[in-house]
Amino acid sequence: SPAALGHLRATYTDGTAPTSITVERSAATEAWGAVHAQYLTPLTDASAHAGGLTIRRELSATTPRLGDKLTTRYIITADRDYEYVCLRADRAACAEPAEANSGYCYQGGLGYYRAVRDAHTDFFFDRLPKGTYVLEETAFIDRTGHYTTGLCRLQCLYAPEYNSHTSATTLSVSEEKPTPAPSR
Repeated sequence: SPAALGHLRATYTDGTAPTSITVERSAATEAWGAVHAQYLTPLTDASAHAGGLTIRRELSATTPRLGDKLTTRYIITADRDYEYVCLRADRAACAEPAEANSGYCYQGGLGYYRAVRDAHTDFFFDRLPKGTYVLEETAFIDRTGHYTTGLCRLQCLYAPEYNSHTSATTLSVSEEKPTPAPSR
C-alpha cells in the first residue's frame, strides 16, 4: 500500500495549502524522499521565468483588427551551448498561421524543425549555441473577441532544469478596418 512505502498525497482546493513541510524519520537506515507541488492559476496570472535559457515574445500588435497580419517575434538567449532544445509557442485562438506546413527551417542563424499544431508551434533545435537569436512567425487574425496568447516555453530536453517561459498576453480583436469612401 502507499502508506507502507511512505507515500503521502494531499490535495488542497480551498487555499489552505501549507507553506512548509517537515519530514521526520524513525529509523536509522538510508532513505530517499521528494516533494512535488503543483498548483493551478489563471494563465494571465503566470509570470515569466528564466533559468539558463531565456525566451521573450514580442507581438506586432495587441489590438489587431479582423484580417490583420500578426507577426510574433521570439527572442531566445542561451547562456551556454545547449543541445536538444524545444520551444513550444502557444497561439491565440484567433490566429491562424500563415505557413501551416511543418518542416526544417533556417532563420536568425539557427537551423531547426518547425512543427505546426492546432494551438501551438513547436521549434526543435539540435544545437543552440551560446548567444541571442531572433525568430519570427506570421499569423492572420480570423475572428473578433478577446483572446489570450498562452505561454512560450523553452526547455533543454536532456537537462530540463534549464528552461524559461513567458507570461501570457491578451489580444483584443475588433471588426475589419472600414473601407474608404470613394473620392469624387
